[in-house]
Amino acid sequence: MTDRTAPDPGATKSPTVALAQFSGSPKQNPYVWRLGTSLTDAGVNVLPMPASAFFLFRYRNARRANVIHFQWYEVLVGANSLVKMLVKSVAFLLQLRLCRLLGKRLVWTVHNQQSHEAVHPRLEQWVARRMARLVDRMIVHCEGARLSVAQHLDVNGDRIASIPHGNFVGLYADTMDRDSARKQLGYTNDETVLLFFGNIRPYKGVEHLVDVVRQTDAPQLRLVIAGKTSDVALAEALSNAAAGDPRITLETRFIPDDEVQVYFKGCDAAVFPYRSILASGAVILAMSFGTVCVAPAIGCLPAVLDESANFLYDSGDPHGLKDAIGRLLTSRDELARMGQTNADTALHLDWTDVAGRTAKIYQDILSNDR
Repeated sequence: MTDRTAPDPGATKSPTVALAQFSGSPKQNPYVWRLGTSLTDAGVNVLPMPASAFFLFRYRNARRANVIHFQWYEVLVGANSLVKMLVKSVAFLLQLRLCRLLGKRLVWTVHNQQSHEAVHPRLEQWVARRMARLVDRMIVHCEGARLSVAQHLDVNGDRIASIPHGNFVGLYADTMDRDSARKQLGYTNDETVLLFFGNIRPYKGVEHLVDVVRQTDAPQLRLVIAGKTSDVALAEALSNAAAGDPRITLETRFIPDDEVQVYFKGCDAAVFPYRSILASGAVILAMSFGTVCVAPAIGCLPAVLDESANFLYDSGDPHGLKDAIGRLLTSRDELARMGQTNADTALHLDWTDVAGRTAKIYQDILSNDR
């Protein structure tokens, strides 16, 4: 393949990066948008590259770049049909090899060890392990993930860099006070409001959360579930479970940007009853609003959630979530202080630092011969 506009990677060390899944709008993916715009501010020439298993053939920006930075590879190769996924996977891996022959550098941010609802998990892992050997560097969001990903992908941990997930401060409006938000949601200050926010998917454990709230004898406890789901069976199960307890409110819809602050400012804590997770943008979003979190001590969550300001629990303990909510109910006087600690922590998850460290990886791999 030839492209007369493509730079000669051997002749320049200035990073021109095709950033997978990057677009001009934060609505498509707030994390990638923040990363791309921050890298641009750091002096990196960032080119958008939509998701496709055939990225090198379909997108001129992929051919122009001397670095290609991938995010969720499983989105690129995934398919319900095993044959279709196999074709996409082989094509994707062959293009990675072609990139190496063309002198391009490859970076991969590993957000998940495996996609949460993998249709063909063995094939997905096969692709991941081969991709790990073809890329120059990998990025994860905490030191614990660096070690677990290295083991999962059977690679040397020295090839994996730990760079925190940046915050979402200022991405959504944050102009309401707690009383105004609670009034809009229809709650009083005497009630303890728990929030589950985000897309409702099986791995997030929302059904378990509903069961735990129903089992908790606390008349002033309230649970709001705000987010959409495309899983009809899950939506029906949640509706049936919530129908038996007037303390539970379902808002199973897409929450517009201008309403996000209402839910986070109006709740006492956000609950993330994940069954599995490596890193969570929703947790970072809650922290960015100064919201206390209830979450399992898995993946990168303990690295960002200060135990003195949140309620972490053992995901292997069947009573862990219920006990954590119980601790929260007896700590209401401390929640404002705890929330402020989260807000302060989120400010330190600065995108200038994230972009600078990421740009250094680009520079390092461009300056080192393979």
